[in-house]
Amino acid sequence: MNVPTLTKIDALVRVLGLHPLTVLTLAYASSPSSEEIGKLQELVAGEIASLGLSAFSPNSLPRGKTRRTK
Repeated sequence: MNVPTLTKIDALVRVLGLHPLTVLTLAYASSPSSEEIGKLQELVAGEIASLGLSAFSPNSLPRGKTRRTK
């Protein structure tokens, strides 16, 4: 089984003109139905909300986590 890196997924979606979440959603959906996709989107939205982030940025971390310094 091949496991693509995030770099490879990023390259793929750029060629396809898709958002990375589109590809990942389809990879995790048991079927590509609107109902299944909606359930996954609700799950992800709930998990993001539970992180307690008022605004997300690439440097945001959930509470209790610290950023490593060099």
